[in-house]
Formats: sequence, C-alpha cells, structure tokens
Amino acid sequence: MSGLLSDDDTLPLHHVHSPSSYSSASDRPHERTIAGSGYAPSPGRRLTVYNRGSPYLAHADEDLLARAVQDSGLHASGCVFIEVWAVSSDGRYLARPSGGHWMDPMFIHSVEHPERAKKIAQTAPDCALGEGLVGTLFKESAGWRKRSVRWREIRSILEDPFIQQGKNERMEQLYDLGIGIVATVPFSFHEKNGIVLFMSRKSADINRLRAEHNEDYLTRATDLIGAAYAIRMPRIECSRIKSEQRQTTVEKVRKRITQRSEGDRRFQSVVREAHDAMRRRGEGPVPADDRYEEEEEDGGNPVGSSSSAKTNNIPESWGKASNDTFLQLAPDRFISKIHRYIHNLINSMQKWRGAGLQAAPRQSLGESMIVFTGVFCVMLAIGRVENLFKRNFESQWTFDSGIYASSLCIVFALTSAPVGQPTQIVLAHVWNALVGFAFQQIPSDGVDDFIEYANLADAERDGMVLPQAWKAALAVAFGISGQAFLGIMHPPATGLAFTFVENPEWGLSNLLMVLFGDLMMVSMSVVILNLFRTKQYPMYWFGYDWN
Repeated sequence: MSGLLSDDDTLPLHHVHSPSSYSSASDRPHERTIAGSGYAPSPGRRLTVYNRGSPYLAHADEDLLARAVQDSGLHASGCVFIEVWAVSSDGRYLARPSGGHWMDPMFIHSVEHPERAKKIAQTAPDCALGEGLVGTLFKESAGWRKRSVRWREIRSILEDPFIQQGKNERMEQLYDLGIGIVATVPFSFHEKNGIVLFMSRKSADINRLRAEHNEDYLTRATDLIGAAYAIRMPRIECSRIKSEQRQTTVEKVRKRITQRSEGDRRFQSVVREAHDAMRRRGEGPVPADDRYEEEEEDGGNPVGSSSSAKTNNIPESWGKASNDTFLQLAPDRFISKIHRYIHNLINSMQKWRGAGLQAAPRQSLGESMIVFTGVFCVMLAIGRVENLFKRNFESQWTFDSGIYASSLCIVFALTSAPVGQPTQIVLAHVWNALVGFAFQQIPSDGVDDFIEYANLADAERDGMVLPQAWKAALAVAFGISGQAFLGIMHPPATGLAFTFVENPEWGLSNLLMVLFGDLMMVSMSVVILNLFRTKQYPMYWFGYDWN
C-alpha cells in the first residue's frame, strides 16, 4: 500500500484497523489517547485511536476521521453505532471510508453475540444508490430542501416491498443485533457528498433521541465529520508538494556541504548516510526546526546565515489584487465547470448499465391465493355498488370502479408498502381529483394541440385555450409531483387527475363517490387481510411521527 488514498477517497475494508483485527500485541499499532491538545473526552470513558506510525499522511487522515466519528458517538444521546458513507467519484455507489465507523464498546459487550457485532461493524460492502438501508436513506436525504435530521425505523424499511434490500443481509443483521432506529444527516463539502448514520437500540426513548439539543448536536457533528472526510485529498496533495520541496532543499544543502567540506570525508559520509536513510524510509517529513534556507545566488555567505537566507519567496505581485489576474482566472474557472459537466454526463451514462441488483422475489402459492380471494371479494362488491348507483342516480353520483384495480394490487399483494396504507389512498385520491377538477376549468374548445389551434381561422378562435393533450399531461404531472412533495404517494390515484380532465361532466360529487369507494375498499381489506396469520393491514393509520 502506497499510503495514499484512491480517487474516490476510500480504502478497502481490510485497511480499517481496530483492536480486534490484530492477532497479538506485537502486531498492534501504537495506541494512544487524545490528550494535551485541548480535547477532553467524556468522564470515565477514554477515546482511543489507533495509528500505525507510518509517516504517510493518509493514515493521519484516517485517524482524524475516526477521532471525529468516535467523539460524535460518545456525546450523542442513545447512539450506539455510527457510519459514514460517501458517494464514489463516478457517482455510481456509496462506500464507507476507512475510519468512518464507530460502535459503542458497551453495546458490543451487552449483546448476545459480541463477535457478530464486531463483524457487522467491520464489514461494510459498497452499495448502489437506492439499495439497502444506506442507499435508501441517501436517496431520501437527496430530496430534502432543508438540511435536517431524519429518523426512520429499520423495521419499516425491512417490510417495505418497494425498497431494494440488496444482495447482502446487513440491514437484517443490524435489526437482529438490536439496532432499530437510525437518524440520517447529509453532508456536502467541496463536491464530497455523503451521509452520516446515527443508529440506536430498538428500545431507545424516541423523545430523548428527537430532543432539539440532540438533533442540533447531530447536525453539527456531521459538519465536523464531513469536513474531516473532505479535507483528505487536498491535505494529501499539499503534503506531497511540501515533501518534494523539503527533499529539494535537503538535496541543495547536501550539495553545498559536500562542496565546502572536501577535506572532511567523515562529515560527507554522515550526511550521505542520513540522506539515504531518509530515502529508504519513504521520504519522511523533515521537522520544522531542521529546515535549511537557501543561500543567495549572488552572495557567498555560509548556508543558514540570516544575512544570506531568503526569508520570503512569495512574489510581490501576489499581494496585489488586479483585474488582469481575475481575467486570467475566469477562463480557467469556465473550463473547469465545462469539465465538471462533461464528467457528470459520462457518469450518468455509466449508470445506464444498472446496479446489478436482483429482481423482486415471487410470492408463494398460498400468498397468491390470499391475494386472489381478497381482490375478488372487494372488486366484486365495489362493482355491484357502482352498477347500483348508475341505475338509480344521475351521472354525477357515480364513479368508475376501474380506478381501484391497481389499488387492490398494492393493498393485497404488497400489503406492507407505505403507498398502500389508508392515509395514502384517501389523500392521494383527494389531491388528484382536485388537480384534475382545476385543469378541467381551462377551456380547450376541442383542440388537441397548439399546431391545430394555430391553423384555425380567426373567427373560429374563442380566446386563449389550452389544448386537451396539454391539459391532461399537466394534470398528471401536477398530480404525481404534488403527491411526492406532500408525502402522500399512491401511484394508482394519479389516473384520477386524468379522468377528471377527460370527463368534463365529472365534478365534486364524483369525488365524494370516490371517497365512498375508498371507504369500502379499506374497510373490507382490513377485515379480510387480518383473518390470515401472515398478513396485517394497515401498517399505520396516519404515520406522521416518522416523517
């Protein structure tokens, strides 16, 4: 290992060192506690970091990130496990950087199988965006307008059939270990994006976790963790440049001493051996107290004398702000932005290959028979009621039973899905009906497109109109985006916006009939599904506590 990080700022998992990863005391790296630098761990608990003693800065950066993560865990209320996940350089997957995790030792020893807890903490395979616990939480955090702490129950994610669980069973392992609540806080520093997961026990006090002071601390701790991660590559680059400069300075000093000490062979040998030893150690940094200063080129004073040393190598023009400098930098910034856009486009094309996840599993024959029975009974009842209303009432007091076909698919085949719960069904129908009714009021005069409207004679034009195809497309777009923004997603309900636009005779009375159909479907589904041992419906009635 060269000691430098890869392009995406992550290291393989076997490079992450922990106390349990060494077979003997002789294999352990230097262990030290943070002291003497203004750092004060919480009383009675020592904050220990491990450093392999290598001169390379990459390991020091791992130590810096690990220190920030451990400190965050020690002071956060109810937190037993922290993980840092960052987006790769090509934007295709999430990876946990070395030093980016911490598990409370007291929690490890309190579980039934401590070795399994250590294995879960040390093993974290990369995951695609939207895959498993990490990918799902990252995808959710990407759409937040305001950066905040978002709480989720792992059990609800496990039971959501719309979530890609991934090839590994890490989420199930965390839940079986006793971890049931996770808080997600995103970070973004200089194009380094990711999330920090603060995990707690299943039995943790929700009110204590969601206290204002604790959420404020988690947000600020994420800022510290994100900054420690983002500084890695720039810091390594600066360290490399300084190392090269120091090597050049030492080389010049060696040549000067060699030239001025021709008679002292013993002194030359000492200098040469010291220089070769430095090369063999990997060009370690030279202490600040031992820096040599170059001799003035036009003078003959000895090296290191104050009268001949260059005390300032910075050009005077650097301290002067000028418009010429700005004009020179502007094209570079423009080219840099162009390169960034091209890089993002190439990354987006690489995502076309997919993430290689497995398709959704099929359901057993018994589960399928439950679906068949429930859907048949509910659909038959709704269809009979629809026919009854059509025979005895006017058209405004009817509804189309076909809009419930897709809803029944979700309720009976994907029972635990959040999009199939009663709140989602009712509110999504109300929203889409109102959207469709609003667009229904815009006149179209039978025009299907703007081209057709432009070809009409002036006498045939009756004011400003919106073509029917545009009305339908806008209604559906508003319906779906509004559901996503309001958090009331129920995909089948979107067709209601289209139905209202295409049927001018539909009004608010039809919306009331749709709500009556919702009442029938939900009540019958609750009765039928809960008769079976493997089913439970609904999973929640309102469910706003976790949003």
